[in-house]
Amino acid sequence: MLYAAGAGLGVAPGQPAPVDHDSIVTFADAAERAGVRRFVMLSVMGADPAARYRDNPLVETFLRARGRADENLLSRSALATTVIRPAWFRDRPGTGMVHLAERTGVGDIAREDVAAVLATLLSTDSTSPRVLELIAGTTPIHDAVARHSPPRRPAPR
Repeated sequence: MLYAAGAGLGVAPGQPAPVDHDSIVTFADAAERAGVRRFVMLSVMGADPAARYRDNPLVETFLRARGRADENLLSRSALATTVIRPAWFRDRPGTGMVHLAERTGVGDIAREDVAAVLATLLSTDSTSPRVLELIAGTTPIHDAVARHSPPRRPAPR
């Protein structure tokens, strides 16, 4: 299952849009009740329940709400969760080449490449529970995801 909705900056400092926290938790509750195991969360780079962004209180509220939602998902043992935190999305053609890591540093990424990473992750349980950042890079998407997957054990004979 994939959660990729987001409202952005909300309406007032300290009041995140419900889609940036409450609906994520509700969606995860429904996934658990339905017996869904795989959960991929499209979050945002910088998401953190304690985020400080003094230049823009709305950004701070958004980052905190997403951080709380990410923590909620990662704490659920019934869900095999991978949280993806991409850098700034850009409206340009994808390259199929990314940098996917626990920490990437600053950068940006084409929306098309984000979508391709999400699709690849949906079929890769072994990347959970994990938080990964995503920016444009030089590694093919399949290889980038595979680097975060432990080797598969051979089937018993």
